[in-house]
Amino acid sequence: MKQEIELLIHGKTIEKPIHEDITYDEVYKTQDNLWNFLYFTGYLKKEKERQEEETILLTMKIPNREIRYIFSNIIRDWFTEKVSQVNRAPLHQAILDGDCEAMELILRRYLMEGISYYDNVESFYHGYIIRLLQGVPEYIMRSNREPGNGRPDIQLVPFDLKRTAIIIEIKKTEKLEEMENKCQEALTQI
Repeated sequence: MKQEIELLIHGKTIEKPIHEDITYDEVYKTQDNLWNFLYFTGYLKKEKERQEEETILLTMKIPNREIRYIFSNIIRDWFTEKVSQVNRAPLHQAILDGDCEAMELILRRYLMEGISYYDNVESFYHGYIIRLLQGVPEYIMRSNREPGNGRPDIQLVPFDLKRTAIIIEIKKTEKLEEMENKCQEALTQI
């Protein structure tokens, strides 16, 4: 269901069987019932309809940006719930050790176990990383302390100024082949 909500947020459609005789008490019994409820309450709109034997199948999508915002908040809530359930100590240690490979593997696992997000806004991932980094021992986190171009997205500043400070710059890209350029852009900015 999370993957289908991702598709909907990205402007795509899903196809589901629809039956009009569902009651409110039955909404949570199956995923199909929930999709029916979302359709009949206006959270999804019909794009196409087809019949397969006795079953009516609707191709549906999110009708407008206000409802897309509601679906996006559901995704944010799932991310927040996922972050609260994970042991972040291995990620914190990988960052403090400068172990980029371990950090990449840990972040990839967190994102794959949770849900990906098609909103191409750096600020969403910025907030997600901030939640993951909360509580790094002996460090204070600063985020976009000074607005404007060239400011670091996230800083981990040690209480003991003899220790290494950590700067994280988040960049987005639409294509894998642009990743190296974005990484270079982030390093230049840092």
